[in-house]
Amino acid sequence: MDHQIRDLELLLEAEGIQSAVVLGWSMGVQVGFEFYRRHPEQVDGLVMLCGVAGSPLQTLRGVPAASAVIPPLMNLGKRNAWFVQHVARRVGKWRGLVPLMQRAGVVAASLDMDIFREIAEDFASLDVEVYCETLKQLGQHDCYSVLPEIDVPTLLITGGKDLMIPSAVAQRMHREIPDSRLVVVEGGTHYTPV
Repeated sequence: MDHQIRDLELLLEAEGIQSAVVLGWSMGVQVGFEFYRRHPEQVDGLVMLCGVAGSPLQTLRGVPAASAVIPPLMNLGKRNAWFVQHVARRVGKWRGLVPLMQRAGVVAASLDMDIFREIAEDFASLDVEVYCETLKQLGQHDCYSVLPEIDVPTLLITGGKDLMIPSAVAQRMHREIPDSRLVVVEGGTHYTPV
């Protein structure tokens, strides 16, 4: 988290931006809330899409032991990064990926296929060791305590069928953030922006 926040600080500084509306999607929601915690004077507003203020390992629908299972899997992924990278490249280019994800309910039928394929191919080029460590660290991060202190316009957007971050999570954050607005995209998944 410290590295993510430092990257954002340096980006704003390099661009000469004193304050901004912070938009986060998925993991970026935690980064956005943490940035607000550390630099509230630099945040004009928050737009949070399909994410959570606490550990995403606690929210996975249908995976009750995620917080016990996923960290060891991330360690295994880090140790075998070359193999995971190889598989990710192949899967990212596989034409059957999207139909499989649609059948599993991970993405909606209305998905913009071209954009999602770009995302899948980009995902295949990620540094697996860094990504696994980031997921592991996010699983230990919690920003719920800052939510009642937020005093900027905040828009929470969630998918009604998001398996990773169910809409009940966004509803909880909405209750805790004063004057926030919640939009539930019916039929939307974790990839609602796509």
